[in-house]
Formats: sequence, C-alpha cells, structure tokens
Amino acid sequence: MNIRNQVVIYVISVSLILGLFGCGSSSSLEKANTAYDLYQFHSALEMYRKLVSKERDKRLKADITYKIGHCYRQIGDFAKAENYYTRASKLPTIDPEVFYYRADMLKRLEKYEDAIIAFKDFAREMPSDPRAEIGIKSCEDAIKWKNDKTRYVVDNFKILNSKFNDFAPMYYVNNSLVFTSDREESQGNKLYDWTYQKHTDIYVSNNIGKKGVIKLEKPVSIDEDGIVNTKFNEGVVTFDRRFNTMFYTQCNGKDGDGHNCQIFVIRKKGKVWGQPEIMPFCTDSFIKFGHPSLSPDGNKLYFASDMPGGYGEHDLYVSSYVKRGKTWSDPVNLGPVINTPGNDFYPFSYTEDRLYFSSDGHPGMGGLDIFYSDKANDEWTTPVNLKSPVNTGWDDFSIIVDPGGTIAKGYSGYFASNRGGKGDDIYHFYMTPLKYTLSGTIFNLRTKEVIPDATVKLIINDTFEIEVKSDASGGYRYDLLPENEYSVQAFKKFHFDSEIKYVSTVGLEFSEDFIRDLYLDPFMPVDIELEGIYYDLDKYTLRAESMVVLDSLYQLLINHPYIVIELGSHTDCRASYEYNQVLSENRAKSVVEYLEYKGIPADRMVPIGYGEEQIANGCTCEDGEGPGMACSEEQHQQNRRTTFKIIRVDYQYREDQLHLLPKKEPKKAPPPAEKKKEEEKEEEIEY
Repeated sequence: MNIRNQVVIYVISVSLILGLFGCGSSSSLEKANTAYDLYQFHSALEMYRKLVSKERDKRLKADITYKIGHCYRQIGDFAKAENYYTRASKLPTIDPEVFYYRADMLKRLEKYEDAIIAFKDFAREMPSDPRAEIGIKSCEDAIKWKNDKTRYVVDNFKILNSKFNDFAPMYYVNNSLVFTSDREESQGNKLYDWTYQKHTDIYVSNNIGKKGVIKLEKPVSIDEDGIVNTKFNEGVVTFDRRFNTMFYTQCNGKDGDGHNCQIFVIRKKGKVWGQPEIMPFCTDSFIKFGHPSLSPDGNKLYFASDMPGGYGEHDLYVSSYVKRGKTWSDPVNLGPVINTPGNDFYPFSYTEDRLYFSSDGHPGMGGLDIFYSDKANDEWTTPVNLKSPVNTGWDDFSIIVDPGGTIAKGYSGYFASNRGGKGDDIYHFYMTPLKYTLSGTIFNLRTKEVIPDATVKLIINDTFEIEVKSDASGGYRYDLLPENEYSVQAFKKFHFDSEIKYVSTVGLEFSEDFIRDLYLDPFMPVDIELEGIYYDLDKYTLRAESMVVLDSLYQLLINHPYIVIELGSHTDCRASYEYNQVLSENRAKSVVEYLEYKGIPADRMVPIGYGEEQIANGCTCEDGEGPGMACSEEQHQQNRRTTFKIIRVDYQYREDQLHLLPKKEPKKAPPPAEKKKEEEKEEEIEY
C-alpha cells in the first residue's frame, strides 16, 4: 500500500493509513477525482468503477483503470490492485508508472518470481529508473530469505488483538504492555471518517502474574478520565524507565479539526496522569511529528516527521534533552544511511547504540520491513533487514525488543503486521536459543567393533578439560557452548590414543549437531616407527624436531602408566657392522635419556640397538659393496631411525617412584558467565 501524502500517518494503523470515507452519490469523473485527491478511496473507487464500464475514450479509460488500481492499493487489497494495474498496462497512453505498481503489488503478495518479471517490464519502459534494479534484487533476496534457516519464531499475540486494528506495542510497568487500537471501546461516539472505525486510543494490558510469570489480562483504556485518550486519535507511546513520564502521538488536534500530528508529554501525579504538554519542536501546524521512542538513558527522543529538508517522504529524527534548560533540542535528521527517499517510521531505541525502525525505502520483502542499525564511531551502520519470518511482503512495523534478555540474549519482543490482509495485529517473536551438541561413537580401528567405557577428553580453548565416557553402545554426547573451540580425543586401557579431532562453535549463527567418531587401535606386539625421529650421519644426538615427536610418545606413556616399551634404534649400512651396532645403541639410549629427563622411569623403557640389521628399504652394503652404495642420501636417512613397541602392560610404580606419576589435578570447567551489568543507581530525569 502506498503510504505517501498522508495526514494522519502516525496513529492510524499502517494498513489503514490513508483511510476510508463515506460513499458519494455522484458518479461524475470530477467528483471521483476530488474524492481521490482527498484520500476518500472507497468513495472514489465506487465512482470510478461505475465510470470505467461506460467510458469510451481510451485515454480516460486507461486513467480511470489506473486509479482504480491505486484505490485498491491504498485500502490494502493488493490482489485487486494488481489486477487493475495489469488491465491498465495493456491500455494505450498509460503512465509507465503502472508497470512499477504492478510489480510492487506482486511483491507485496509474495509472488516474487512473477514480480521479478514485472520489474523487468518496468525497466524496459523506464530504463533509467533505479527502482527496477532495486525491486529485482529485493525479490531475489526475499526468495532466499524465505528459504533460509532461521532462529526466529513468530506467533500472533491473540490476547492483545481484536477484529479491529491493534499495533505499536510498548513495554510498561511490571511487564505489562501498552498498545494502540481503534477497537469499539475507544473514546467518542463518531466514527473516524477516514477509516469507518472508532478513533485510535491507547490501551494497556496489565500483567497479573507473580514471581516473574507474565499473565496479561484483558486490555483496558490507559485512562478513563479522557486526559490521555480523547474523542480523537492518540497512540504510539514511549515511557521513561520509571514509567512516570509518557510521550505519545496525538493527531487532528483537541477538537478534531487539526491537519497535523504532534508529540505530547504527560507525567503521572500519583496514580493518575497530569495534563499533556506539546513537545517544544512540534510547533508547525502542517508538519507531522510522531512515533516517539525514548533512549534507555532518557536523554534522546527519536521520532518520525515529514518536516522539510529531509531525504524522503518521512524521515527519522532525534532530539536531545538539555538538562540545564530542562528542554529539548532542535531535531537532528539521522542522515541518509538511515533515511531513504521513501518512508522511514517507528523507531525503537533498544540500546544507546542500536536503533530498530521500519522502512519501505530500504531493500525489503514488500511494504514496510523492520531493520536495525548500530552506531559505531558516532556513525550509523548500514541497516540490517530482519528477514523472514519477521518481515513479509506486507507491512511489518513498530517492533519492540525485550531489554531484559530473557530469551536468546534479548532477542524477543513484539511487533505489528497486516500480513494476510486482515488488518493490523500484534505478534510476539523470539529467537530459539543456540544449541550445539557433540556426539559420536568409539570404534576399534581394526575390527570396527564399538568400544564401550572409553574416556573421551574435551579440551576447551586449550584451557578447560572435561571428560565423558562412552556408553554400552560406544556412543558419547556432550553439549557445547557458543563461541568456543574444542579438541576431542578418546582413550582406553590397552589401546593407543585416538587421533585428535576438532570442533568450533565460533561465529555460528544457527544450532548444529557435530558428529565426531573416534577410533582406538589396540596394543599389538609390533614395531611402530616414530615418524620424524631421524639422525644425522654418524650422530646419535636428537634433533630439535625429533624432540617434538618424542613428546607425543611421552604423552602416550603418561596416559597409559602401565605399559613398558622397547625403543629400537637403527643405522644405515655405511661404516662397519660393529661401529653401527654401537651407534644404534647410543641412539636408543639418547631417546631413553630424553624421556627419563621428562619424568618417565627408566625401567619402563628398554633401549635396543639394531645397527644395520633391519634395513627398511633394501639399501644394504658392507665393505663398500652392495646395493646400498647406489642409494641416495634421502634413502639412507630413512634407515637412521627409532621405533618402539609395547612389550608389557603390567608395569606398577614402586613406592619410591610414585612422585613420577602424573598428578591428577581436579578437572577444570569453564567459569560461570559473568554479569555484564552491575547494579546502577537510577537517575531520574525531570523533563
């Protein structure tokens, strides 16, 4: 629906922004056009429909058909609007804008594929108009967003809604909710001739739940004395943090004959409201001000206005409270990052540095979409669309977000929407909490049988250690925390430790179940080469890189304190047999000495030198003869190595060795979440 050139935009619902008038009796084109120009779209529609069937002039017939489409669009019947725009587009001498409106109606009806084709038709008619490219991109985004995963859950909040229009929710004292409605209980006996409904009033649904339970009762007028709610239009409120001061919008003036909207401030005196006062910057009788939202610290008031000098039809502004003068500053436009050539409405100051709002000027899914922008280095960042299912092809607006963080760090709240074309309702939304799990099965590497009662160790951010056990079916499971990195490894007696696997939840936007199966190799009496334990020619000293590899062997001995290993060292074939035998024995002893230095008892290790008896690659030689003499240095290096094998699994530390056992320190766990906010003394601002 077009929300342009409106007079009472700020208090009547978005889906009824341009209102309804009584039906006229004349069917003349002049009277129909007059009704149309006065936004009496129902009256104009009735007259246009009578005229179009009789009109023979093709130019006039095209113009009337086009305006019928406009009338349906303005009253929110997008399907009929699209039908008449399609008819008009086939008539000669038609305004090429009809192609844009037809595409826009298809977009609002969420017929995005058809809308893309229609926007391309518009581009052919008006190739220099940027709206075609923006419209195509918006439809492509909308298709993607509807199919994307989401954490948002949206429900109709039925307790606040009626068969009339209910919108603009706001938090109130004790978790109550205040909102705007044109339901039958509203003040005044006359119907508002723009909507055929009662004038809008401000309502409250009080929370009667106890001990943090929210149980809202049937909505009632926020006052029964006619101080806030009058016979005319009031709505869209914001409160200070003590709920003693309320800012709200009032349209049409005290007597109903005004042509603008103004922001009022009113204070409680005891349990009743005092007299309302007009905000000092709302002085022009033909400029509309509305949709106030007070910042959490009470020092800034955001609002929407069509004052001259803006970037679009309605822009967002901010006024700051001047404590010394106890007044409000002149409004400041939020700038072109926030404001667009279209309409930007319904600001909600969630924090000092985050602003939610609704706009039909930024790329979106249809009519008004809900966005947020953060302030960084005193500049607003590019607005972020909340996407589906919060936004739809219809109008989605007046969001409020729970400042208490009760669900998913504050991402819960309320907004209004006319989705489905049934008028405005209030919806509750929340984001499902992020949930990450790690699970898997422990298998025997050789037989692939499951291994029960294995220990699975998780290291969190290389700091915190947690252990879990595999069950009878070999399975294990653990709940992970957001924004953490994990390593996971399995252990069991008489088995080599599993390969280390990794999991990270850093930066993940959606819940995920990680599967990490782990494999344990049972101890077998075979030589296992320590890959990377090599020696220089005619040397038995350990290289630096060899020590890194031996550290992994050290960890194996620590994890399995009952095993005894044989350490076998080897040489290449060069030099004499006797010389190589002594060299290999020294190499084996160097490994034992290194591990003993790290704390492994010497009697858990049996060093053996094999000399050149076990050449690994056929490079044998003796007295300067044999195939080994033709081998490369790299091939000879492969034979200068150390291997190990487990020869016993019954080692027991003697009493005088107990100090060498690894210390069993209490397992660490992540520290509890710290409170980010300390209790602050509230400063009451006197406006």
